[in-house]
Amino acid sequence: MSEEAQVGTENPEEQPTVHEPEFDGEFDAEKAKRLVSNLRGDVDRYKVQVADLSEKARKLDDIEESKKSELEKLADKLSTAESRAQTAEANLLRYSVAAAKGVPSDAVDRLRGETEEELAADADKLLELLKPQPTTGVPNASRRQGVSETPGLAADDPLTRDLKAKLGIT
Repeated sequence: MSEEAQVGTENPEEQPTVHEPEFDGEFDAEKAKRLVSNLRGDVDRYKVQVADLSEKARKLDDIEESKKSELEKLADKLSTAESRAQTAEANLLRYSVAAAKGVPSDAVDRLRGETEEELAADADKLLELLKPQPTTGVPNASRRQGVSETPGLAADDPLTRDLKAKLGIT
């Protein structure tokens, strides 16, 4: 087995080496020192890589969080736009039913219903309430309030004749 085996990474200069010690029986102090030195170098490179990757992971998390926030903002805007569109459609339907039924413009806001049929039925009820109600059994007021509407006195009435004679009216 060889002393070093390459492990693939993005940058060939940063490629860590995996040191596999070869023991062929006797302890060799020089080989052990080289192996420990190589392993310490690998540890230092790994620490640098971990720090670099940790920073990149943090940046990626920040980017994902900002995208999530933007998605949430867009979702809120979409929800608001859909709500406004529904309100506008409901108002359009209400005004078109009112115009078709002849509901006065002051009374359009009083129409209730979700569908055209419900609004039309409510418009019919509202128009019925707005119609002037015929009076039943209540006499119309006279133009001469408080004055008797009896016809004038007859010319051949004896009381009228005597009164005119005394007053000198002919």
